Amino acid sequence: MLSRKRRIEDLAIFGGTPAFREPVHVGRPNIGERRRFWQLVRAAFDRHWLTNDGPLVREFELKSP
Repeated sequence: MLSRKRRIEDLAIFGGTPAFREPVHVGRPNIGERRRFWQLVRAAFDRHWLTNDGPLVREFELKSP
């Protein structure tokens, strides 16, 4: 159970106890299988089509709920 932080001194940045054992990285990329990621990056650069309804955008939209 997390303890309640009532004062600014309770925050870890000001010397209080951290709320989590390990740092929580906001925005850390999750790219999955690196080999597949780099294949997709290379293919996008080879096509010279990175945005605006390119093949990867259409594929992503088909898979999105």
